Amino acid sequence: MSANGHAILTLPREMEGLGRLPVRVRDRVGRIVSTGLSDTPIPLKQGQYQLSVQMPDGEERFASETVSVRPRQTIETFIPGPVSQAVTSIARNMTAIGDAMIDASQAMVAAAAAMASSLETKSASPSFGMAGSAPPDDNLADMAMMARDILPEPEGLNVRIWRGHWLDPMDDIKTVFTRGLGSPFKLHASGDPPLPGEDGVDRFIVMNHVADGEDMIRMTIVPWDELIGGNAPRSPRQIAANWREGSTPPAVRFRSAHDSETNTLLDFLDSGVLETMQTVSSGFLAEARTMLASNGVSLLRGLLATYIALRSNQIEGLDAWLGDFAALAPSCPDVHALQVELYARLGDHTRAAQALAAAFSDDCPWFRSGLTYLYERMSLYLELSPAKQAEMQLSHEDWDRMRAARKRIAALAPYFVSSQSFTTFDIPR
Repeated sequence: MSANGHAILTLPREMEGLGRLPVRVRDRVGRIVSTGLSDTPIPLKQGQYQLSVQMPDGEERFASETVSVRPRQTIETFIPGPVSQAVTSIARNMTAIGDAMIDASQAMVAAAAAMASSLETKSASPSFGMAGSAPPDDNLADMAMMARDILPEPEGLNVRIWRGHWLDPMDDIKTVFTRGLGSPFKLHASGDPPLPGEDGVDRFIVMNHVADGEDMIRMTIVPWDELIGGNAPRSPRQIAANWREGSTPPAVRFRSAHDSETNTLLDFLDSGVLETMQTVSSGFLAEARTMLASNGVSLLRGLLATYIALRSNQIEGLDAWLGDFAALAPSCPDVHALQVELYARLGDHTRAAQALAAAFSDDCPWFRSGLTYLYERMSLYLELSPAKQAEMQLSHEDWDRMRAARKRIAALAPYFVSSQSFTTFDIPR
């Protein structure tokens, strides 16, 4: 039997006066597997975990990153505080500025070298006129054009699209996702045309990578965005998908082609700035039903706001909003997952079970939280006594489908990537 490792969740200095707080530990599929206290080692088996702390007001705050626990090792992770978030933001901005300066410098060097090779002189630098004078604007424009032509196009990431249904029978999960693949194409850091949305089928972006010396297939669900509600014609379903350059393993970055505020939330999501997301989402949900009836809202923005409200347990008034939202987005696979969790928290388990049964006809939830909600609730309901199950008014076929779905998700669980917000699997090749 292998020895345990340990994980420690450390609070920021601003929270030291609260003492030791309860900590929850979730595995890769989102199940709570252990509990403990902040700033205290928690024994865990080898694996990847997400740690969170329960605040005195009931809010659950998550660590800034997942932890990978190994035998006989202790790893520490942190709850981000206001100061560390500000420092992270400044560092991110400085990195972006530095990258831009490096890119500009490389472009200038490449352009200068190309111009030098065409001159009948041994000088390595082109002449811009009188010594000490600034280069003319038209020469700078020429240099920029030449640099654009000379510098290689970013190589991009080789990917494919897998199409199928996540609950279809699978004999071998490790090989089934290598079939049904579309033609390869390049995913770049920016500038790629949006992918069209499509319902009635699950679509995953598939890419190869190596983790701990093992060849892996990474599969990330392809969502879409559109403007729903309002009086304007319905916008096209589409999503901008880019390669998050420099990420290891490779990751996909999704952005709305319709709504900049949705992209602001997605930026916060990528950065793990939950507190800011809660503030933005609370303001949105306060006006959401009015916006839905007048100007319309972004589908992704509505989903994100609802998930964030559930995560922070801010569920007052959420039932009415989710009802309006669901009526205008019946094809969105996350709607039933959100309803399952909301109804269960409201104590209406009959409605929750009925929403759960309806979810089996949906595509795979776009957000990993939705998949976790479905799995946790179906696992709970399947363990109830026959008498309790009868109160939920489901058919025998519904219960059979629920058992099959739990078996499927349990088979996928070892490959679930909990560090990604959109549903992602890492499967050995």
